[in-house]
Amino acid sequence: RMEALTGDGLFSMDMLVMWRGRTVAIEVNGPQHYARCVHTAGRVPGASQVQLADEPGATLRPLGSKVLRDRLLADRGYRVANVSWREWAAACGDAGRTAALLRRA
Repeated sequence: RMEALTGDGLFSMDMLVMWRGRTVAIEVNGPQHYARCVHTAGRVPGASQVQLADEPGATLRPLGSKVLRDRLLADRGYRVANVSWREWAAACGDAGRTAALLRRA
């Protein structure tokens, strides 16, 4: 379902799908959900960060409000799969990439 509401009606999820017996909330996050971070040499970015191919050493880190929202969704029993707008554009129309995004959840 597109733009599905949580059972309590407090949150809207971009997409809600059943995947391998799990209820997965897919959130496609635009640039407004991230802060740009520049890393010093040798520092490895965290798993939640999005690498910027066009800016070596720079990543996008989710804002605190986004992290909190994901935790609140998880507390309601949803598995949350976050996809940056860049990943979504690359995966659209490609079944293999779309399945890979779902496997993250």
